[in-house]
Amino acid sequence: MIVYFAGCDAGKQFVQALAAVGVRNYFFSYYYLKESGIKDIETMFDTAKLPSGKIKIMVDSGAFTLLLKIWKGKKSSKAKVKEIGEQYFCDYADWVVHNQKNLTSVVNLDLDTVFGEKVITDWNMELLKHVKDTEICFVWHKYEHGLAGWRKFCKTYNYVGCSGVLSGRIEMGELIARIGIAKDYGVRVHGLGMTRFRMLDKTAFFSVDSTSWLSALKFGSTHLTVKNNMYTYAKEMKTGARLPYLRQFKEAGLTDEDIALIRKDNWRGLMKLNAVGVKQKGEIINKLGEYNQWYRRYEDGC
Repeated sequence: MIVYFAGCDAGKQFVQALAAVGVRNYFFSYYYLKESGIKDIETMFDTAKLPSGKIKIMVDSGAFTLLLKIWKGKKSSKAKVKEIGEQYFCDYADWVVHNQKNLTSVVNLDLDTVFGEKVITDWNMELLKHVKDTEICFVWHKYEHGLAGWRKFCKTYNYVGCSGVLSGRIEMGELIARIGIAKDYGVRVHGLGMTRFRMLDKTAFFSVDSTSWLSALKFGSTHLTVKNNMYTYAKEMKTGARLPYLRQFKEAGLTDEDIALIRKDNWRGLMKLNAVGVKQKGEIINKLGEYNQWYRRYEDGC
């Protein structure tokens, strides 16, 4: 399973923090790259400081963020929304074509709610026609496509995506069933927005993206992976959660400076600490998880 670290588009310093602890899988949103004027994805990386081994870069279209920005605080006509969406797709497609040799995969522009299935399918085919050097992940939405739509996606595409944000047992059962269908078709599945890492022991995702490593910035919480399990501690439990594992932190690649920052409750140190916890959990899943065996033909990508 590839665990992509989402939120890298927040700035180059975030990419550098991840690289410093050996992270090799990066997830960006095109929306924020576009807002920041990033024309070449290479400019987000300092190649001299990247860890050894193959670097993987996945880019999301930013469709959801685009819709939120369009509709926030004002009423836009459907015609205006479609005009903005069409231009955004053209810009995104051009950017992907320009950067494709440096990308591992990209996500299609999943604006089915606005444009309908036919238009989005046409756009998907357009991407497939022009993007040859990177894979495209096509996103399925429960309420727009339904289970029949999931089967259609699995028949049509090699790499499909669905939300990794679940709220109960029923959704978990549905997810496992969907992945079972994908398995029957030999299709890989990406979990979007995965934050509940205990679920990954039970699901056969090929890849997921997560902002869990940034939880120190949002909530002051700590992620620690101990004896094959990842635990999350609230800010109030920080002393008991962090201090007993200082030796483990150093073995994982954190420097004395990082540990000093952790002791001071500094967000830069905590960000690296959480990145280590998430990275270690991903490595354990790949080592012990029986659920990923049917992906072994893609093993060099895991």
